[in-house]
Amino acid sequence: MRFFSLLLLTLCLTAPPVAAQPQSVPSGTHNNVASFRFAQKDGGSALRKKPVPQSKDALLDNLYARLAATKDEEEANGILERIERQLNESGSATADLLMDRATLALIGGDQPLAVEILDRVLVIAPRWSQAWSRRGSLFILMGDPQRAMADLFQAVAIEPRHYAAWKMLGGLYFEQDDNKDALTAFRKALAINPSSSDLKEAVEKLALEVEGRPL
Repeated sequence: MRFFSLLLLTLCLTAPPVAAQPQSVPSGTHNNVASFRFAQKDGGSALRKKPVPQSKDALLDNLYARLAATKDEEEANGILERIERQLNESGSATADLLMDRATLALIGGDQPLAVEILDRVLVIAPRWSQAWSRRGSLFILMGDPQRAMADLFQAVAIEPRHYAAWKMLGGLYFEQDDNKDALTAFRKALAINPSSSDLKEAVEKLALEVEGRPL
């Protein structure tokens, strides 16, 4: 059973990355010149046929579909990183900035300040599932499982495919010796990412304990 405790600990101690500031691309680069020359040779069709960017929701739908379909765990981890980047964007520059400050406070060891900042984030962006999940993970670190679970349930209510939130909920239930609900949460996470070897192991072990061996 030490496996589950380590799983939860790994989730909780992974600090969210600080968002990188976008860098401007200098004009007049060789790439721009090459692109322009290519467009000239192609009769300008390359300029006319610019791909239409996907909306955030459409991109997330596509990424989650790919995650559910892949059988390669390494590929799944790459897809999860892309999903995480999308979830990290609230649509509010102010909320994003405050999230970065909460991350810095957490890295600096000031958990109460991080919670205070995340409280402000959720006032600005109450429908941001990632903010609820981050505050929930912080409450786990602070030893407050009740508030953690409340926040994690808010995260999955807003985004039912929030993989990290389901995993943390499973870990919290397991720590409370509630194997039945832990199994349910881990199965939710496994349905989102079927290639996860640690979740497969968790579900198999808990299923034996909760449901017994199949006849």
